[in-house]
Amino acid sequence: MVLLLIVPVAFVFDKYVIHFGWRISDIFNYVLLFILVIYPLFAGTLVFQSEKKDNAFEYLLSLPLSKTQILADKIIPRLMFLFVLLGASIVVSLFKNVLMNGFSLIVLFLISLFLCLTYTSIIVYFLEIGSLFWLFYMDSQIINFLLWRPDAVRTIYPNFPSQLIAAALILVPLGLAFWLTFKKLDVKPLKLQMKSYVFIALPMALALISLTVVFYKKYWVWAKVR
Repeated sequence: MVLLLIVPVAFVFDKYVIHFGWRISDIFNYVLLFILVIYPLFAGTLVFQSEKKDNAFEYLLSLPLSKTQILADKIIPRLMFLFVLLGASIVVSLFKNVLMNGFSLIVLFLISLFLCLTYTSIIVYFLEIGSLFWLFYMDSQIINFLLWRPDAVRTIYPNFPSQLIAAALILVPLGLAFWLTFKKLDVKPLKLQMKSYVFIALPMALALISLTVVFYKKYWVWAKVR
């Protein structure tokens, strides 16, 4: 929320220094858009960051709480704040289609959350998130093409059902890998507990890449004709 301080600072800077004529509402919208883009990414990424940094998983697992309760305590407040941000975006009419854009941000949050246990290198980690979100975006369009291309009313942009299907194809196996890993989590190094990701999440990613490769050329030809 500290980023919101940029709004009055930028307004004063524009009024007395650069004179671009920025309206305070425009500045607020740009700042809110920036927060909406980065928040889901970092909110999911940092769920267990303190435990990793301080090697405190042993303490976390020793608490008199079920693992379901631990996850709920960590995830629900972050998810609720994301909904608050999306509510603000509705108030200021930030998105033309808040349902689809908002859903995409929730998918980004869940991808970063489900991958947070795999974090070893920041570069590799964000490449993983970016690759899976790109697959979500591409496969939404390809699924839209495969299911509804005979309909002349449809556009090349994915509709919400296509987004739901693409999200399920990614998030169900990824979430299952995350849950199985966390459920069996112990004090051993995390890198030795990634079996579920190797046998569930990795095949999912490879299958979706194959889907994209196989159908993308046909989709692109169809989209150009449209």
